[in-house]
Amino acid sequence: MRGERLVQCADQRRHSASRYLHACRLTADLTAGRPSPVDLALHPTGSHAPLPRSPLSRLLRSLPESRPAPPCVAVAVRAALPLVLVAAIAPPGSAIVHHVDPIAGSAAGDGTVLNPWLSLEQVWADGLIETRVWDELPYDPDDVLEPVNPGAPVQPGDTLWLYGGDHGAFDVRGAYNEQTITVAAAPGETPYLSRIELEAAQNWHFRGLTVRPSQWPSSGTLVRIQDHGWWGPTWDVVVEDCELYTALDASSWTAIDWIDNAWSGFNVTGDRVEIRGNRLRNVRHGITVSGEDAVVSRNRIDGFSADGMRGLGDGGAFLYNVVMNAFVGSGHGDGNHDDGFQSWSNGPGGVGTGEVRDVVLRGNLFLNGEDPDHPLHSTLQGIGCFDGLFVNWTVEDNVVATDHWHGISFYGMVDSRIVNNTVLDINDSSPGPPWIRVTSSNGTPSENVVVANNLSTSYSLSGTNVLDASNRTIVDAASHFVAPPLDLTLLATSTALDAGDALHATARDRLGVARPQGALPDQGALERCPGCLFADGFESQDAYAWSRRSP
Repeated sequence: MRGERLVQCADQRRHSASRYLHACRLTADLTAGRPSPVDLALHPTGSHAPLPRSPLSRLLRSLPESRPAPPCVAVAVRAALPLVLVAAIAPPGSAIVHHVDPIAGSAAGDGTVLNPWLSLEQVWADGLIETRVWDELPYDPDDVLEPVNPGAPVQPGDTLWLYGGDHGAFDVRGAYNEQTITVAAAPGETPYLSRIELEAAQNWHFRGLTVRPSQWPSSGTLVRIQDHGWWGPTWDVVVEDCELYTALDASSWTAIDWIDNAWSGFNVTGDRVEIRGNRLRNVRHGITVSGEDAVVSRNRIDGFSADGMRGLGDGGAFLYNVVMNAFVGSGHGDGNHDDGFQSWSNGPGGVGTGEVRDVVLRGNLFLNGEDPDHPLHSTLQGIGCFDGLFVNWTVEDNVVATDHWHGISFYGMVDSRIVNNTVLDINDSSPGPPWIRVTSSNGTPSENVVVANNLSTSYSLSGTNVLDASNRTIVDAASHFVAPPLDLTLLATSTALDAGDALHATARDRLGVARPQGALPDQGALERCPGCLFADGFESQDAYAWSRRSP
């Protein structure tokens, strides 16, 4: 019945004569058992990869309006449809791929490739996902999880493939999955949502989605992954390869737009959350994380008006991110002081009375702005950690190019390392030049800190057992770098070459080049390697290339 209805629907589609012949060839391949485009899509490398957008479905949608479907299509559909459906929804193991299509789907669908659901918002609202919640509320650590929507079509471990179009908002409270449920863009598709809000949740993975507000001007946060005081904590969530923006083009924005109408990207209070490979554009705050053991890696934040990243929880790792183009400051009516990265502690006495522990800042690029003459240009504090204590931090291989005094500043640092970073001014005007600074916090001195192998325009180091080893002050940036401040690859004539302390050097530089390339490690975030060729084809000394990529 299903196949017959699809053939009838095919009568309403158009295609050229060549497509008509291709349809016969395709179905002949299916019935004869020969490899076809369907087979290649299902098994591109011998694996059982799920079907992108069913070629059979595309074929049926392309049939002519005024011409009946070719007999070969009708025969092939009836014969091959069960096999196609099984292959399309059966990845390795028992997990199933479900299909959600705002254009071709229906709320009355069944989630198969030929009868998809309508939107992600509809799937959740209709109770089509089996998950769990705590048996008693408010949440207590002694509570146990019990199923919600038992036997629903979407089971733990399954995947929801989203096709292009508007999927609404994904607002979820109380969704602890026994195994990870993946919500991903179908191959070649661009699905978008107005927001993602997870509260009291576990084991979710979002990939390849676009998140932007449904209306503007407005403000808010595009992705919130939050603990909830009544419903319970959140943990084990991944968001990767997503696009987040308030608007794609902010060239006409006023200061008020940046201050009051720009949405923020991520706000995370849950634990063990990974945010990786995402692109954020034209936002207020970029990525704010206060949960523990977060991994924030290889994201690009381009255009922001408050803080690029905030790391407020213990055990966080901020790796190889690019944070660039800060807009609006106090001169434009904005009371926030912008930071590329900011942290502070909270304790019984409020801000600055606790500790933030075990954080890694590695390989990040903080670039104040590509156009220092922009009328809304802001002066960006690079890495600003002002209200410690900051205990067991590793700050290495970062590049900070900014228009402020605070390049890398820690007020109250303990048992930590600041190694192989590059800090310089983007211009010769005030404020600046930026420094690497280690000092006290609220009367408590920094203690047991290694500051080594850095290149910076200034230093201010104080405290107990603060080691100053093989650091170099940049007096003339042009004598060290290829094209400062945008390309900080070391020149062959730079005195920073082979000038680092091997005992404290990092194993690899910001771009993944092994240290040392010479007799000793170089100072700064980039090890000179004239013969190195990166995966994207840029040689290490190509101007501007380094600022656009991560290892």
